[in-house]
Amino acid sequence: MNENLRILFVTPYFVPDYAASSPMYAAMAEDLAHAGNQVTIVTGMPHYGRGQVWEEYKGKFFIDESWRGCRILRVYSYVPNRTSRLSKLISLLCFQAIAAPLCLRLRRHEVAFISNPFLAAWLPLLLLSLVRRTTVIYSVEDVYPDVLARQGALKSPLLTRISEMLERTCYQNARYVRVLSEGMQSLMISKGVPAEKIAIIPFFADTEFIQPLPRQNGFRERFGLDGKFVVLYAGNMGLSHGLNTVIETAALLDDPSVLFLMVGEGTARSLLEERARQLGLSNVRFLPFQPREELPLLLASADVSLVTLQDGMQHECVPSKVYWLLASGRPVIASADPDSEIARLLCEAGCGVLVPPNSPEALASAIRDLRDKQWEAIAMGQRSRHLAVRHYSREVVVQRFRALVESCAPQPV
Repeated sequence: MNENLRILFVTPYFVPDYAASSPMYAAMAEDLAHAGNQVTIVTGMPHYGRGQVWEEYKGKFFIDESWRGCRILRVYSYVPNRTSRLSKLISLLCFQAIAAPLCLRLRRHEVAFISNPFLAAWLPLLLLSLVRRTTVIYSVEDVYPDVLARQGALKSPLLTRISEMLERTCYQNARYVRVLSEGMQSLMISKGVPAEKIAIIPFFADTEFIQPLPRQNGFRERFGLDGKFVVLYAGNMGLSHGLNTVIETAALLDDPSVLFLMVGEGTARSLLEERARQLGLSNVRFLPFQPREELPLLLASADVSLVTLQDGMQHECVPSKVYWLLASGRPVIASADPDSEIARLLCEAGCGVLVPPNSPEALASAIRDLRDKQWEAIAMGQRSRHLAVRHYSREVVVQRFRALVESCAPQPV
């Protein structure tokens, strides 16, 4: 690879933030810097999942710091109200309004990696590609405005058309459009993006960090999980994740040996806790996001892990946390549409069980089956680990990204 390329990342969230994309971008940036490139990240102050800026970053508008050979430029973050879509919109618009002029003030970079949605990326992408003539890779992790429409956030035809126009502008001005799956690739092509412009690079799991550790471990001991069949949901608890199905399933499974462990934060958490209280459930426990160093033990503590998606959501991609669940060597139950990308992944690899969305009865039945057929659950877990190491390890995925960046490098005259 050409050395001493100047590479710019523009994304609202970067380590130590808890956003799903943070570990991926961190690995990419670290790998590129280790290869001798000059890597700069323009990002926000850490706040994802906490509802406030982290204590050590509070009250600061701009921070210039170093991290593993990279330069990180952090700008002010407006922390949105978890229950307000307008507040989230303001937060993303605020980021791009501050990040865009900062990108122009920096020395010109040969390659820029910019994450969607267009609500946070449109202005930096256009200024870098048109004014600075930077080669841009546009990373699409959720397809907009489609995801907003599915969530019911776009009720105005005019707003829908404007959103489509802005997103299309990002596709047109990017050299490559990075997507997570073949399903997303097909959707991009249907939107008019040339196939040769699309690069499939999924999320990854750090298979060295996440190992299929013993089920009985320090995390189980600290939180009193011994003797329990643990059904784990770990991650963001958003309104689009269909997590009310988990609470209703817990009400159906009136078995003291089964514990539903809900770990994370998000818009829906308080609603889920209230529903669990209303039902008088003693088999549901909520914990906040755990420190990163606890993640291997947390995932190993599970007998089965859950991925829940509302009907019509996530047809085109696999939630990033799925790869970490696979790496932990545990079976996965996915409550998702049968034609979704996660259904294809789990069914083809035989490493999980698919149940219909919004069906507590089906989810309860799947949990009982894996509890009663432990040999089958163990076999699924082994296949999960094999799949993660072979196709979704950090080394495999980051190498694909490096190859994409290399193809963007200016050719010597």
